[in-house]
Amino acid sequence: MRYDHDPKRQAVPDYTVPALVMLGVNLFLGLAVLWFNFGLGVPLLLALVMHLAIGWQERRAQVSNR
Repeated sequence: MRYDHDPKRQAVPDYTVPALVMLGVNLFLGLAVLWFNFGLGVPLLLALVMHLAIGWQERRAQVSNR
């Protein structure tokens, strides 16, 4: 698909920061619900798994960029 820049079109707003803030709010509320229902162990375990997954993905991205 070919994209030709149209000078008459206005730039769209960048919603990256609000989307990331809402992602953080939803993550916090999801972990809070797990905490209230199952105790502190389950959200801590889930947070650890997410931390390891993000680190694994970052290392994988660094290796693929070489």
